[in-house]
Amino acid sequence: MNNQTNPRDEWAIQVAQDIYDTLHCNPGIFLSWGVDPESYRIVRHSGMPGLQFDVNGFIHQGQVMVLLNSYDTFDVLLIKDNEIVSEQSGIYVDQLISYIDDNVEKCDNYKERVYETCKHLIIA
Repeated sequence: MNNQTNPRDEWAIQVAQDIYDTLHCNPGIFLSWGVDPESYRIVRHSGMPGLQFDVNGFIHQGQVMVLLNSYDTFDVLLIKDNEIVSEQSGIYVDQLISYIDDNVEKCDNYKERVYETCKHLIIA
């Protein structure tokens, strides 16, 4: 029995971990997307390694797939009902959180939506 890990698998695991760490640099924004912590999956799409997870944001409810492409930038796919509804390439690491936030959570009336969603948590 061969217990060696395939180097491609090790690479995919490391890329997924790096994406996870990057997204958790700003936990307040990340948590606002309604990420299901049980939904993380290491993925390969079109040969690119990445991380996929479920979200429940104001704009997008479904999955987000973040892939590292051959240009050392990220491709972000928004998926709903197993269909890709949006795909963007060439996102730099310093743009990753804001790009996802703008496409998953940050609607035009964001402050009002947050207030309406959370007003029952406010103690008078």
